[in-house]
Amino acid sequence: MAEKTKAWDSYWANNNSTNSFEFDYSATDGPYGSINNFWQEVFQKFTKNEIVADLGAGNGALANLFVQSRKQLNCQKWINIDSANTKAVIKHKQVHYKQDNIEELSLLDASIDHFISMFGLEYAHLTKSLIHIKRCLKEYGQFHFIMHHKDSVISSQSALTIEVFEGIIASGLLHNLGQLKDHTSLKRHLLTGLNKELHSRASKYHDDVKLIGENIYFILKSTTNIAVCIKHLQYLLEDLQLQIIRLQQQLSAADQVTTIKEQLQSYGFSKCSLKELKYNNDILAWVLIGSKNTSKPRNENA
Repeated sequence: MAEKTKAWDSYWANNNSTNSFEFDYSATDGPYGSINNFWQEVFQKFTKNEIVADLGAGNGALANLFVQSRKQLNCQKWINIDSANTKAVIKHKQVHYKQDNIEELSLLDASIDHFISMFGLEYAHLTKSLIHIKRCLKEYGQFHFIMHHKDSVISSQSALTIEVFEGIIASGLLHNLGQLKDHTSLKRHLLTGLNKELHSRASKYHDDVKLIGENIYFILKSTTNIAVCIKHLQYLLEDLQLQIIRLQQQLSAADQVTTIKEQLQSYGFSKCSLKELKYNNDILAWVLIGSKNTSKPRNENA
């Protein structure tokens, strides 16, 4: 598990963002508005004595949205759970952080009222994870998950980004920079390579090439000390490699969800559904919702 989370350990340690999109999901229109609306409806289901656990929570994007959207939190406790090392970005007495393996949750049996997840659960092995989710849910406990979809606009963009980043690395643009003698020759080498990469690719790849270019330009502008520039460019190379790993894991996670539909009943949940979340005609994600038992209604005023 440590090797699997290495790229995420680095990301959460070096970013104050609460999620991997560097966005807090608080938009009320556009695709993020659709996501916000979904979670606001879920949040309304919580009651003041209940315990909520967010699986694959990262630095706490959903907790951030929850805290921002209400004056008083309508739950007893919110637990952000992630396999990776994360930061306690959201400071609130009812919000807690717990590093735990989602496939082997250490939570007590029947201790959670609501499990939620936003692009997190599917990074773990779903069969193993759902067994523990059922074990840890209280009777009539509910789950609400947004998960990556292999045909979503997010997955399509991730595939493009991987292709660009791998191309930049393979080109040698950020390798053997120590052979360059001064800042001018370093700048010429980098800009020439970026222009070549930009003009050799279709327009759909240009934003990712330009993103790398912006990072390189910032490094070159920050100092004329070539040794310092090369050091920061090496950090950039390492970050690109880690981003590729994270994006590859995202695509694998999306592929995993495609197998779950036929298996849902076998996990022992009495009622669950898997539907596509869309904005206009674009697929954003899968939505998986359900409960441990529906033989009697939940007490919404508990």
